[in-house]
Amino acid sequence: MHCGTRALYPREEHEARWKQDCRQLPAAFLRDVLVRAPQRDQVPPAGVHIIGATINGDIDLTYATLHRALIIDLCRIEDDVYLDEVRTDNVIYITQSLVAGTFRAVELHSDMSLVLDESEFKGRMTLSGASIANTVSMDGATLDADLNADLMQVGLALFMRTQFGAPATFRGVSLKGARVTGDIEMTGAKFLGDIDADSLEARGLLMGSDEMTPAQFKNVNLGGARVTGMIDLGGATVDGELYAASLQVDTLTLASSRAKSRFKAVTLANAIVARNLGMDGAVIDGDVHADSLNVGDKLFMRHALITHPFSLIWARVGTLDITGATLADLDLSGTSILGELRLGGGTNLPTEWRTKSGGPGTLSLRSTHIGNLMDAKNAWPTNGHLHLDGFALAHLGGFEGDTGIEMRSRGMSWWDSWIRRDPVYDPTPYEQLTTALAVAGDRSAADEIHYLGRVRQRESEKAWLPWIFQGFLQYTAGFGIGNYTFRVLYWVMGISLAGAIYLWLSVPGAKSHGVVWCFGASLNRLLPIIELNKEFEDFFNDPERKRLRAWETLLFSAIALVGWVLGAILIAAVSGLMQKP
Repeated sequence: MHCGTRALYPREEHEARWKQDCRQLPAAFLRDVLVRAPQRDQVPPAGVHIIGATINGDIDLTYATLHRALIIDLCRIEDDVYLDEVRTDNVIYITQSLVAGTFRAVELHSDMSLVLDESEFKGRMTLSGASIANTVSMDGATLDADLNADLMQVGLALFMRTQFGAPATFRGVSLKGARVTGDIEMTGAKFLGDIDADSLEARGLLMGSDEMTPAQFKNVNLGGARVTGMIDLGGATVDGELYAASLQVDTLTLASSRAKSRFKAVTLANAIVARNLGMDGAVIDGDVHADSLNVGDKLFMRHALITHPFSLIWARVGTLDITGATLADLDLSGTSILGELRLGGGTNLPTEWRTKSGGPGTLSLRSTHIGNLMDAKNAWPTNGHLHLDGFALAHLGGFEGDTGIEMRSRGMSWWDSWIRRDPVYDPTPYEQLTTALAVAGDRSAADEIHYLGRVRQRESEKAWLPWIFQGFLQYTAGFGIGNYTFRVLYWVMGISLAGAIYLWLSVPGAKSHGVVWCFGASLNRLLPIIELNKEFEDFFNDPERKRLRAWETLLFSAIALVGWVLGAILIAAVSGLMQKP
């Protein structure tokens, strides 16, 4: 700054003092002092440090080996910068400056850092194949054209953050195949174009908002990326699609209770999240494709708002928590949830099922397997919008408090109506609920839901003969299930009583023995094999029709036949032959 005036801000393009002669510096001078002897040898160990200059012409250091640091601060570079295949063991700083042309550093090799903080680059920036042993920093930088950093390797970290009130603004960014040993930080940055980070490798990827500045993105491609730590998009807005198919990451935070995020669409198909996937409070106004997603621990979607279909089929999740979420269509077909599926419960808000237009939302649990189910009574879709065929669960009630007791205390008629929200009958939900209740030690509830399942099976029968037969089994012995089996005794008592009344009222030879005798005779006639009293048998053995008319003999013979049938039903019920369709 040998002009002797205050430093100027490089982006003040209409500032006349940038044209002062004292500020003019030819780009060729830089090449001379950095590369050519004897000027190069006269540069002090601290390197070349230029402040407040207007640099004219291309800074072309292609193929050069730099032995001194290059620091350009608060300058205007009016043309291009070429650092292709430069080798250096010193830092290169272009900070708080303006580069009017392109910036190329293809296969730049630096043993130190490349720092471009708070600078504006008008032309395209290319860092493809660059190898930086330390840090690449573009904090607070503005790129008015695209950045290509494919296959770039960074030894420590890549910074593209909004820092200390200096906004970072980028257009399209390509990081395909890039490798960063440490973190990539884009906190609070604004991206006006797409980010393509296909097959990126990094320790962490921080893309969320800071306390003052929201992070903004268009389309983000993380397909096939490998991140050993965390990806954090908490508080970010993605106006396009977040594409992360086949991503591998330890922890993925798309949103959290402290930092809600917005997305147009999300793809997580075949992604592997070793620990937790956080989507609490996320707002997604588009489809979510997460088929075959693998989450090692918990998938949190609490209080999320997802207005389009969410496909999570054939996934594998530790625990899925959708408490308080509002969902339009969640498809969990074929998914395994090893821990809990939570839809509210206790003091938590229930899940709501509502489309963007206000219509009823849908939940598909076809062939879904879960370890524990924890819900609130009003957390389920309406009739016709819940699909349960093939649904399997091991335990009713979560690990928190007495939710299991509350869920079982609703009564089995409630659970029957819950299963009936799926209009298509399938025996599996009844069987699974029966098993879960039995494991919990509630045998009577297990028998009741088992019985209700058989009732539903009979109602769904299309052929009239099986329908009649199943109805006969239902009303005579309750399909042989639990206490329902003793319905056969009601039939025995009822038929015996009816026979006794008839004998008392219509058969004089029986009436003379009294009411109790009439009941015993009727019961003896009904019971197969068992003979209560030989006198009863002799009474009905009347070939000369002195005591009974012919049709009365036929009537009590029919009662005997009914007795054989009821006996056979009772034996089948006790042996368990009737308990399955």
